[in-house]
Amino acid sequence: MRRTLLPATLLFLALSSLGAQARPELSFGVNSGILFGQAKELVFGPSGTISELDWDLKPVYYLGISFDAIYPGGLHLEAEYKAGIPAQSGSIQDYDWDDSGNWTNYSKHDAWLEDSVLAELSAGLDLPLGEDRSRALVLEPFLGLGAMHFSWTGRGGYLQYPASGFITDLSAIPKTTVFGTVFLYSQTYVYPFVGLRLSTPRARTGLSASIAGSPYVYCSDSDSHILRLLEFSETMSGNLYLEAELSGWYEIDQGATLRLDLGGRLVGTLKGDSSLLPIGVDGNPNPFDSGLVTGQKQSFPGSGGVSMSDLEMAIYLELRL
Repeated sequence: MRRTLLPATLLFLALSSLGAQARPELSFGVNSGILFGQAKELVFGPSGTISELDWDLKPVYYLGISFDAIYPGGLHLEAEYKAGIPAQSGSIQDYDWDDSGNWTNYSKHDAWLEDSVLAELSAGLDLPLGEDRSRALVLEPFLGLGAMHFSWTGRGGYLQYPASGFITDLSAIPKTTVFGTVFLYSQTYVYPFVGLRLSTPRARTGLSASIAGSPYVYCSDSDSHILRLLEFSETMSGNLYLEAELSGWYEIDQGATLRLDLGGRLVGTLKGDSSLLPIGVDGNPNPFDSGLVTGQKQSFPGSGGVSMSDLEMAIYLELRL
């Protein structure tokens, strides 16, 4: 991850210094939005997926702030921070299979989002597509660094574990109710990105559309199974991050602008190494698996995975400083 962060940070600082001697147009914004999607926690065995936990983001409401600086030469710097509002965000569904692909276990619980953060830094260059800058469309290539963090608890719900054999008809398996906290789970993503934005000329109203992608995504996660006294952690990476956005703005007063953003993002399946730590009193055998001893960590190379996708809508109030 350091190889990813260092070049992106140095490049961002270098671009910032290019316009340091010119007086930029500055704006500060506040925003509120809604995010609707899902994050997946995956476990891989020799023949494929052996466990999948689907964590809902349905929906997540958030509040945020943003800062923009546009220099006379066209250099455009942006920073944005969004924080989710803790609330129930849907459900978490847990599926398990054996190495032969037979469905062995299922459970469903309430998913409560405890905290979430979406943050980005970017630098771009506005390039008018015509000699008359007041009438020309503007193409902006940009690059930046982004991060996302989500943390949930899975509470209550039920288990459907067959007494023997496999699940062929889920409705035939009795539900066993559980109470309290079942899971503690978090994902943290870091990614550089590059993209293009096309905007109408700067005027009282306007539209823009952008697309961005990343050649590298890093993720770390942690999952505590409270009922089984187990803690899993993974570090994963992959090469797919995509984001698209459509924006429209209206200047309601001199120096004050309303903006509506519609967008979505996709993180493809990332894979990496997993570790398992039985938790509890040091040295005691795990009560659910006598082969596990509390405090003795085990490693499973290549067995961890994650992915996520969402749609997003946000409204901004931007004030020119």
